[in-house]
Amino acid sequence: MSLSIAGKTAIVTGAANGIGLAIARHFVDKGANVMFVDMDEARLENEVGEEARAEGRCRCSPAICARN
Repeated sequence: MSLSIAGKTAIVTGAANGIGLAIARHFVDKGANVMFVDMDEARLENEVGEEARAEGRCRCSPAICARN
């Protein structure tokens, strides 16, 4: 039985730095389609903006959080 993530889709939160960024990049390296999501839009753009604009398996989006 194979546990490959190639061709699967993942949404990784906290993807602008640290463990979230490392996990998201690892998934891309293993062939997954990955949505990088983080509240820090500037840092997210700095880390993966160019990759996300290129044709490929990487996309990024700022997280929008509503507080009551």
